Amino acid sequence: MAYSYEIYTASGSNQFVVPFGYIRREHVLATVNGTAATFAWINSGLIQLDTTPSVGASVRVYRLTPLTAPLVDFTDGATLVAADLDTNANQSIYTQQELSDSQAEGLANVIPNGDKGDITTSVGGTVWTIDNSAVTNAKIGAGAVTETKIGTGAVTEAKIGTGAVTEAKIGTGAVTEVKIATDAVTETKIGTGAVTSTKIADGTILNADINASAAIVGTKISPNFGSQNVATTGTSTAASFSPSSSTAPTTGMYLPGTDTFGISTNGIERTRITTDGARCYNQPTFSTYTTAATLSAADLKAGLILGTTFATGQTFTLPTGTDIDSAFSNPFNNMTFEWSFVNNATAQITLAVNTGHTILNSMSLNINSDNCRRFATRRTGSGTYVSYRIG
Repeated sequence: MAYSYEIYTASGSNQFVVPFGYIRREHVLATVNGTAATFAWINSGLIQLDTTPSVGASVRVYRLTPLTAPLVDFTDGATLVAADLDTNANQSIYTQQELSDSQAEGLANVIPNGDKGDITTSVGGTVWTIDNSAVTNAKIGAGAVTETKIGTGAVTEAKIGTGAVTEAKIGTGAVTEVKIATDAVTETKIGTGAVTSTKIADGTILNADINASAAIVGTKISPNFGSQNVATTGTSTAASFSPSSSTAPTTGMYLPGTDTFGISTNGIERTRITTDGARCYNQPTFSTYTTAATLSAADLKAGLILGTTFATGQTFTLPTGTDIDSAFSNPFNNMTFEWSFVNNATAQITLAVNTGHTILNSMSLNINSDNCRRFATRRTGSGTYVSYRIG
């Protein structure tokens, strides 16, 4: 039971009862959630706060009787009256009650209700002892232990049980370079075989992490790279190179069959050398014309063009140099490719030049019926080509 205060839980009203005695009104004070509050007196037993506290707020109405000086000063020969004697007696009683309440309330705040079974204190609380194993994971809030709360060198090997720190107990990224002292992790502190390739995330060891003088010799690299791509900015040398895959790569060399060598681009086999040395190439679908037309760069790239069925002479115009440039990826000067025009008709074919694309000597060229001509087309500059009859 408190003699000098009352604590209320605010419920929407700003009026509160003063249930204890007091000598003067100025000895009665109030706080809301620990902050001093001002009020007015409704009557001798009721006050009204100037500001209505929020619902649930803790409102404390209490008495604080002065201790520094007596409220009544008796003089020799003065007449004693009951009121002065009561005031003097009440000042003494009220200050003792306030001291008693302060001690009782202070003890409750220092040692609140709860399980104290794991902690032993001396009289006055100057010595506290925590039982062995009393502090467990469940009793430490997440993030409660920070770097600033652990003294330098406070956590030693002897204070951490074997196996106490596991991967599951360390948050991702929690252990960084700045948190590990130089030479703190030595071979003797890591069990044999403790760090394996499965415990190192891909990409965590970079080129910059390997000292330039710590060369990795060939004997320390498995000769079988499996399905990994091997890239180098230097020059690769070897006694011989023998592809082993029988599947055409996107771009590269492979073995389509026993003792057979193939070269592919864009996932399609382009050239093959058979076991007896025959050289074969992939002939794509070619264009067939029955009347005069301007040839496309794709017609020439296909390597074969067929003219047929017309009975009168027809003129076919070569593609422009710009069209040919656009048809090739990364064209280069002196780039040369071959193609053939087969005339299967009964009339003559005339090949005519076009912008940026000439025939040797800048002349048109005729192909007689039932005949074939083979050409080599060479790039001489940006958007400029010359076609040579070679057969």
